[in-house]
Amino acid sequence: SMVVRRIFRLFISSTFSDFIEEREALQQNVFPRLEKYCAKFGARFQPIDLRWGITEETQKNHDTMRICLEEVRRCQELSPRPNFAVLLGDRYGWEPIPSRIPLPNWKILLKAASPSDRKIIREAYSSEPDRNAVPPTVWLKPNNGDWAARMAEEKETLQSLRRAVLNTNFSWDERIPYFASATHQEIVLGALAEVDARNHVHVYVRHIDKLPLNETAKSFIDWDEKESSIVLGARERLSTLEKQLREMLDQNVHDYQTTWQDGNIGLSYIEQFCEDFYNHQVSLIDREIANSPKNTAAEARNNEHLNYAQDRSRNFTGRKRLVVKIDNYLKKKIAA
Repeated sequence: SMVVRRIFRLFISSTFSDFIEEREALQQNVFPRLEKYCAKFGARFQPIDLRWGITEETQKNHDTMRICLEEVRRCQELSPRPNFAVLLGDRYGWEPIPSRIPLPNWKILLKAASPSDRKIIREAYSSEPDRNAVPPTVWLKPNNGDWAARMAEEKETLQSLRRAVLNTNFSWDERIPYFASATHQEIVLGALAEVDARNHVHVYVRHIDKLPLNETAKSFIDWDEKESSIVLGARERLSTLEKQLREMLDQNVHDYQTTWQDGNIGLSYIEQFCEDFYNHQVSLIDREIANSPKNTAAEARNNEHLNYAQDRSRNFTGRKRLVVKIDNYLKKKIAA
């Protein structure tokens, strides 16, 4: 009898500009091997590496954060363990402004803000909550116009929000969207808030010897172009995050050493990193497959049919005229 088709969807979480080489190495050397390995058991391996998939447009629309977190959730829902892995370097990463604030929290925030902060916060968000959302939600106004000016404005708004949050009794969970980097928010969802993380999440920490904390290393540190200095507080926030991960995941945190060489890092450790990454995931996959109940022949057949149907219907489009007719009918009703 056949084992049910499992999908192992592994979300790779890291900051972007400082992990290009590692991700490239995983794409080239590790993921294809894991795909082959899973195929032996009739399972599939799907790496989710969103750093290639998020367009500039999405970033301007502030959907980035939502898309990333939704993908982490999908990996958790669709995939047995493993479903999350972390690469950690010397960057805490982009600290986004929340694109949506639940109405109850919004009211508390406005009350807690000073008059000048209240004005700044109000200007950045929609004047009316979206009551189709549950709970009703206040949205950040869409981004148009000058990217640099917008960034500066958002930074100011974020500072106002943070000051207001400090005057509230928001829980840790409620504070995270105002204080954490995008990567930190992924890690909260994929590891820190995940009861079972210790059994399946691996973290790969890269240490760079002689890393200069100036503009020459700006892809590898939190560098503020405008201030020509390191982003205030980013290093502290990163080291707190690393400490939490070590306490929680213990043996699953792996360290790699490399050195800074004329504007880049030495890549000699990457081979070892790839080997380790592969072996860790394989032992998790083995454990999952050993624990998964074997199927009866009938179930296996049904699964094959189901997979076939889903596969074939994924890109099916047809009955154009009928669909258009229904569409027009609905539009008329809505307009009326």
